[in-house]
Amino acid sequence: TTEEAVQEDVTYYHGCLMARTDSAFRRIEDFTGSRFGFSDETSTSGHIFPRMLLERHDVTLGRSYIAGSHPNVVQAVDDGTVDGGAAFYSPANRQQLEEGLYIGDARYIILRRMPQEERLPFLERIRILALTDPIPNDVCAVRRGLSPLIWQRLAASLQRYFDTPAGQEVLMATLAGVGAVPIDDSTFEGFRDALKSADFSAEGLLEAAEAKLERGRK
Repeated sequence: TTEEAVQEDVTYYHGCLMARTDSAFRRIEDFTGSRFGFSDETSTSGHIFPRMLLERHDVTLGRSYIAGSHPNVVQAVDDGTVDGGAAFYSPANRQQLEEGLYIGDARYIILRRMPQEERLPFLERIRILALTDPIPNDVCAVRRGLSPLIWQRLAASLQRYFDTPAGQEVLMATLAGVGAVPIDDSTFEGFRDALKSADFSAEGLLEAAEAKLERGRK
């Protein structure tokens, strides 16, 4: 415990459930029968993990919508188009705090478009009710069968780069991250459980993502 807030280095982020502060939605269970918005069917933090959280609390939604993006979910909650919504959640990073954004969750995307005087009233309108289980942060992955020696050399090279000032800048600018750590397959057990809960398979997730890309090309 410290007198001043201290930024914590973590290897995960979360999804979150949100609702307007002037609504009757105070607990996860209150979403039973509600109109609820998810960001995208393939989104880990905006659909898969939040759906698992809702099901864990025996919530049956009245109507669910795919909003198409995280800020669309936030806007739909603010407008009252939906009663609640799901999007990504992370604590504010240094850059966001310096920009006067206060937060690091999906609300900040809308917040940064607002004049400073409108930001706190906006945050007071929308509350975060719950966080999902931890979700592994962005990964550097290689194909199955790659030579372990090549991977070890690549991993060591990446780590050396991330330890430099230039590497730190790249991590912060692209991933809002401060470092990288080795992981193994067990890191994704929770993700596999969430896929099953959302009635997705890994193959189905890839197929949905490819279909989304194909729609974007048309």
